[in-house]
Amino acid sequence: MSEKTASTQTPAKGQGKAKKKERKINTYYVIKDGKIARRLKQCPRCGAFMALHKSGQQRWACGGCSYTQFVSGSTEKGSNTEA
Repeated sequence: MSEKTASTQTPAKGQGKAKKKERKINTYYVIKDGKIARRLKQCPRCGAFMALHKSGQQRWACGGCSYTQFVSGSTEKGSNTEA
């Protein structure tokens, strides 16, 4: 009788973890009236940039400390106004 052995498959070359795309510095800041201003909100807990998630219920989320702030109206489009 022949015994079946479990075959182990190795992942194909080049199919490792996807590399994270780095954002350019000009996507974070804008110049208004000769002064530099942030385009995105600043996290009230840790001070990092917050991301605006538009899918589902709109919300601002911090990737550093997991702070989440839900957007009450659907008219806000990434402005730097704090609620």
